[in-house]
Amino acid sequence: IKCPGSTNDSMAWRKSGLYHWLEKGNLPKGYYIFGDAAFGSKLYMLTPYVKSQIHGVVQDTYNFYQSKSRIVIECAFGELVARFGVFWRSMRMKLSNAIKITEACFRLHNLLVDMRVSPSWTASSPGMTVAGNWRKGLANCVPIMGRPPSSTPSS
Repeated sequence: IKCPGSTNDSMAWRKSGLYHWLEKGNLPKGYYIFGDAAFGSKLYMLTPYVKSQIHGVVQDTYNFYQSKSRIVIECAFGELVARFGVFWRSMRMKLSNAIKITEACFRLHNLLVDMRVSPSWTASSPGMTVAGNWRKGLANCVPIMGRPPSSTPSS
């Protein structure tokens, strides 16, 4: 995360630390990164075949499964955005602060997923959102510091 949101994906990718790390050949053999066609072909990055390269069922099947894997990843980002309102609009702050907030949200999201805490938009009936529902799953958390959580968390 080093570029503003208006930067195209391939340019942001080439400026990332991960890109430079991968370009040095640091990814262990047998591991790959999934990318879309905009990123170009690299030994470490699995990208789909473009239409002119598809000559049969093998390339078409590869594209299907490669796309399916990328969709799972994109859905995870969608969950993150839906869970944390800070991503609903531009972050008008220093880039270093936006990076810290984004990293904190990823870590909190992963904790909530590990704890199997439902997102706040999960509802018992369609179209109904229960605000603060995710907090109920935090009742059994061990606090890092301070007093233990109450047995009945407030929403």
